[in-house]
Amino acid sequence: MGEMRGPTGGLAVDEHGIRLARQWLESYDIVGVEPTPLLVARVRTRDRSGRQAVVGVVVAGLALLLVMAALADAAPAPLGPVVAAVGFVGTGVLVLLGVWWWLHHSRAVDRRIAATLTQRVASPWATDWRAVVGTRCLASAVVAYGGALLVGAVGVLLADSPPRRAAAVTVLAFSVVVAWLVVATVVDVLRRPVLAEDAASLVYDELLRTEDARVALDPKVNGVVILMVVVLVAGQGPLLAVALAYLGVLFVTRLATGDARRAAGSPFAGLTG
Repeated sequence: MGEMRGPTGGLAVDEHGIRLARQWLESYDIVGVEPTPLLVARVRTRDRSGRQAVVGVVVAGLALLLVMAALADAAPAPLGPVVAAVGFVGTGVLVLLGVWWWLHHSRAVDRRIAATLTQRVASPWATDWRAVVGTRCLASAVVAYGGALLVGAVGVLLADSPPRRAAAVTVLAFSVVVAWLVVATVVDVLRRPVLAEDAASLVYDELLRTEDARVALDPKVNGVVILMVVVLVAGQGPLLAVALAYLGVLFVTRLATGDARRAAGSPFAGLTG
């Protein structure tokens, strides 16, 4: 597929990238506006990084399943919960690495793109973390992580055997680490410099910032923590009611918040018309 050179710092864009950028604009109800080479390059990068992350996680996940199957066959029955904990933690690490690659690679390419721009403009508004993160998205993440930590803590207290307690401690510690990494990722996205050359690209930069921040809070990420904690502790009789209550509250929260990943209806969209 051929490439075209745009006027923006000589950025190379192709037809597929232009099509992706148009679809991205339409998803925000921004119609009748041709994507700039800068937007095409940034949207194309995120699409490519996302696909690479998915492929990497799937391949590594299959390898992990093979390893876990071998461990399950070789390990004595009392160590079953520990083996399960290792498997869940490994799965969570893979998903986190995928998200990290997506955001890190996009940020690295953004830096290279910034070096090609002949002019850059500063944002006239300060970044509002509430608008970027979104109240609904934040509420869903707080319920997911807070509830998972609570169930995990109860699992540690009510574990009926040392292996189960070790498994619950492992998953609880991993949940804390995941929550910390998510917060660190969101803070990094909020603090990154503006990458824009005109008023329209300022709007696009804000929307991309919002998407990147919400990727870290996406259910695909915190859902791994949910599964790790609930599956491990729900097998213990005293924790079944707690786990079911947690799932019920989480389900209601998800229904109330809906899909809050994208900044649909952003007040910035009107600035591009």
